[in-house]
Amino acid sequence: MKPIKNSSVSFSVSPGFADWLDANAISLAFSAPQLGILFLVWLNAATRAVMIQPTPVPRASGLWCDGQRLIVAAKRQIIRFENILQPGEIDTGHDRVFIPRMQHTTGDLRAHDIGVLKDGRILFVNTLYSCLATVSQTHSFKPLWAPPFVSSLEPEDRCHVNGLAMRDGVATHVTAISQSDDLAGWRRTREKGGTLVDIDHNRVITGELSVPHSPRWYDGQLWLLNSGTGHLGPINLTTGAFDSRHFFPGFVRGLAFHSGTAIVCLSNSSSRTHVHTLPIYSALAQRGINPRCGVEVVDLASGEVVHWIRFETGGTELYDIVTIPNVRSPQVLSPDSEDLDRRLTFEAG
Repeated sequence: MKPIKNSSVSFSVSPGFADWLDANAISLAFSAPQLGILFLVWLNAATRAVMIQPTPVPRASGLWCDGQRLIVAAKRQIIRFENILQPGEIDTGHDRVFIPRMQHTTGDLRAHDIGVLKDGRILFVNTLYSCLATVSQTHSFKPLWAPPFVSSLEPEDRCHVNGLAMRDGVATHVTAISQSDDLAGWRRTREKGGTLVDIDHNRVITGELSVPHSPRWYDGQLWLLNSGTGHLGPINLTTGAFDSRHFFPGFVRGLAFHSGTAIVCLSNSSSRTHVHTLPIYSALAQRGINPRCGVEVVDLASGEVVHWIRFETGGTELYDIVTIPNVRSPQVLSPDSEDLDRRLTFEAG
C-alpha cells in the first residue's frame, strides 16, 4: 500500500485472505480513531491483490452498513454515506460508491457504537452523556434511553457506555465499563466491573466483565468482547456467565460475523494509557507476546485464526468493523473529497 498522507501505514495479510474475500463475495470496513481513518478492504479481481483503501474521517469509531448505506460515528458528527450506483452498475471497477449525503453535527459526544432502528432513525451510543441517543434536526442529540444506574444526563462520561447490540432493528443490550454514576467514575473500576445491560427490561445482566465492547447477535446468541482479558465469547443472558471461546493477542474492540467466522479488531495500544493496567497485557507479557494491531478472522467451529490483516507500521488502535456482504469492490469518498464536485445525481420526481 502507498503511505497515507501524514502517516506511515503498511499492512500484511494472510496468504489465503484474497481467496476468502472472493469465496464469500464480501468486503470489509474498519475504523481507526487515532489515525482518523475509515479503511475499506476488498479484492482487486484483476490482480488478485487485497486492497486496503483509507478514507479520512476524523476519529472514525462506530460503523453500520447494509450494503447500500454506510453510517459512521465521527469526532463531532454522525455521517451517512449512500451508494450512488444502480444495481449491476460498475464505476471504475467499483460496485459501490458511497457518497456522504448527511452530516449531523453533534459536537464531541464521544460517540461509540451505532445502528439503525427499524423505523429508520439512527441510534448511537452517546458516551459523554451516558445514554443511547438519536440525531436531532435542531439539537446536538435526542436521548432515548439511559442505564438504570445513571441518575441524570450530564456531560460527564459517568460509566463509559460504549457497545450496542441490535437485532432486527431493535436495540437489545449495551455494554459499559462500570455502573458508576459520577464524573468519569468508571476509571476507578476499569479492570473489573464491566457491565451488560438489558435495555427492554432495564436491568443489569452482569457486572463482572472487564472493559466489555462490541455486543453482537449471531446464531441466536449474544456475543461480546471482554476486552480487558482479550477474550471473545457468548454470554448467558439468564445467569450473566461469560463463555470465553478465544483469546486474542491484543486489546479487542470491533466484532462482526460471517458464515461461521468471527472477525475481530485488535489494538496494540490505546490513546488512553490506563488500559495497560488491564489483565490482557500481563497475560501477553507472561506468554512473551507483543500485542498486535490488525484484524483476525476466527473459525468458530475450530477456534483457529484462519485469516488476518496486520499493521506492520503506523497503526496502533482500531475500534469497529463491519462486513459488506455481496459487495466486492466498494469505494468511499470523504466529505472533503474534490471528487464530490463531479459525482452528481438527481432524484426522479
